[in-house]
Amino acid sequence: MYGCSDIGRVHIGCKVCRAVFSGLFSALLFSSAQSVYAQTAEPPQASEAPPTFKIAGSTSRSIQKYSGLTWLSEKSINLTGTLAAKLILHGKPHLKVQAYSFTDSLHGKFKKVSVDLKDCSYKKVPLGDLHASTMMPVQFRLFKSKKGPPGVAAPVMVAVTGQVEESDVSRALESPTISSQLNFLRLQLPGLGDQHLQVVEPKVKLENGKVKINTWLITANAPKETGVKLDICASPTLQNERFIMLKETKVDSADIIEPEKFSAFSEDLLNPLLDFGKFDRHTHAFRLNELNVEEKKVKFAGKLLLAPKPVAPKN
Repeated sequence: MYGCSDIGRVHIGCKVCRAVFSGLFSALLFSSAQSVYAQTAEPPQASEAPPTFKIAGSTSRSIQKYSGLTWLSEKSINLTGTLAAKLILHGKPHLKVQAYSFTDSLHGKFKKVSVDLKDCSYKKVPLGDLHASTMMPVQFRLFKSKKGPPGVAAPVMVAVTGQVEESDVSRALESPTISSQLNFLRLQLPGLGDQHLQVVEPKVKLENGKVKINTWLITANAPKETGVKLDICASPTLQNERFIMLKETKVDSADIIEPEKFSAFSEDLLNPLLDFGKFDRHTHAFRLNELNVEEKKVKFAGKLLLAPKPVAPKN
């Protein structure tokens, strides 16, 4: 039998050698585990934005989380909200909330609220495939109180992304709510002061990445037969996150001798095609960050600001 002093040999029967071998093996195993963890572990996520309102204490939130109350409240709200959205928007809506706790949910306080819409519409205006998600913690007033009417309790920003088919855009532009923004124009004509012009029966559609407008241009309140029939084709572009403008405009009209010279004039007359600022209210405002018009689809991204309803003054 070899002694422990023999260099380069490990004796299984020796207690000293077994201890050394066990220690080395444990160290090697621990080192390998650390290496695997470092390769597979997800990077630490950025800390969540702290809420601007009071929420339940950490102990209470932990108890509610591990007892399943928080999970139950989220699932209940998701189901109820999805059913309510379907009654209003039809299609395939899906609501998802992230709650701080069950008790916070009862007070309308959430980490995040997101909505996915597919084939939905509002007041017959198609919404396409749309995703909206709050960018900060949000608190809702569920019922009317001394603090104000139902709705958000403080301003909140919502990120909106989506895509819509060309045919759906054309249907949306036919909506009175949107087409009414195109119906009345004010033009300054030299020597005549303010001359009112009216766009009558505008038919706007999106086709092959181009906006096509068929309309009559008349003096305000005049018969349509006295006006000029216009067929306009142009490329839509986004400007200042607020306006959808028409560029590279081409005009075709049997009532105009040189319609190509009228094209530049028509851009000044019809632009902006759509001004999101006209839809601003005390409770909401929308701005578009991106607009990509492809052959058959329109992709967009923007931000929606929601604000509390103003409290009616007491007499």
